[in-house]
Amino acid sequence: MLAILVKYKLALIGAALLGAVGLGGVGMAAASGALPLTALTAVNLQHAAKGAAGARVRFTERVIHGSVILNDTGSWVAFTLDAGRVTAISASAITLKRADGSSVTLTVSASTLWGAKGGTPKDLAKLDGRAVAVLSRNGVAVHVGGRGMLRGYAHASLTFLTRGGKTRVIQLDRGTVRSVSSTQISLLRADGVTITMTLAPHVHYHQAGVKGPAQASAVTPGEHVTLVIHGGKVIAVRIAAQGATPAATATSAQ
Repeated sequence: MLAILVKYKLALIGAALLGAVGLGGVGMAAASGALPLTALTAVNLQHAAKGAAGARVRFTERVIHGSVILNDTGSWVAFTLDAGRVTAISASAITLKRADGSSVTLTVSASTLWGAKGGTPKDLAKLDGRAVAVLSRNGVAVHVGGRGMLRGYAHASLTFLTRGGKTRVIQLDRGTVRSVSSTQISLLRADGVTITMTLAPHVHYHQAGVKGPAQASAVTPGEHVTLVIHGGKVIAVRIAAQGATPAATATSAQ
């Protein structure tokens, strides 16, 4: 029972992240050195966050690090995500201290985007001490704390730090269902990569814009979904809202 509840909570955490990365919920002023899910969540799924005893599950996990595949002007590119508190900042570099104690220093360039609008802040010193999320590539900051910075992702692998100091990794894959059975699901990801994953014994289904759980029968070939994966198995599936326009899919893997 404990293992089921842990997976259930992770499924809800992953589902909460879907609102963040799909609708843009990564801000420049998170409340702590890590990026709390309460700050990330753009779609409130806490109505579904009830355990077997009916107690509400709290989102105590926090994002500290990850990798994300995003569409960058027509090409699918892998980026690194770090979240933490700014300990040093200048026109040439930014240093974050993550909640796990690690410090990350990234180069700042003239093309680095800042915030929701992308423009460089007039006074960078005001960001000192604030908690931000930074997307980077090859050690260079690409985007610092802007809403929608993860919009249109195909794949994300995100590490959380729990309140107890343990780390958990959740994988998110977005695309179109190619086939599905009682034990497996095959997905053509938005970047053109096809993956086949095993379904966990207790998968949680949710349809965007609909309160409460969805049925497994709602997942059919051609449906646009996001898979929440933990421990190599799908623990939750988020089905796109009815009538949602599918994201463009690459013709080949990058």
